[in-house]
Amino acid sequence: MTQNVYLMISLLCLRLMHPLATGIFVQKLASKKLCVDDDCVNTISLARAEEDYNASDCRFINIKKGQLIYVYSKLMKEK
Repeated sequence: MTQNVYLMISLLCLRLMHPLATGIFVQKLASKKLCVDDDCVNTISLARAEEDYNASDCRFINIKKGQLIYVYSKLMKEK
């Protein structure tokens, strides 16, 4: 009896976790980035947004007009 209960609970947990494990593959924006230091902890530059920006997908962030932006790394073009 207890084995059946454990089996049912395990199957239920697996079923509930399934939607969390799916996703859409998104390609990397660049393979190299420019940083001030090895850990990208110090800022390269500061910027202020001149207009609102609504991100098109999860790789980008939403920015509001006038918001101060700390830049820690910059993507480098592929050669």
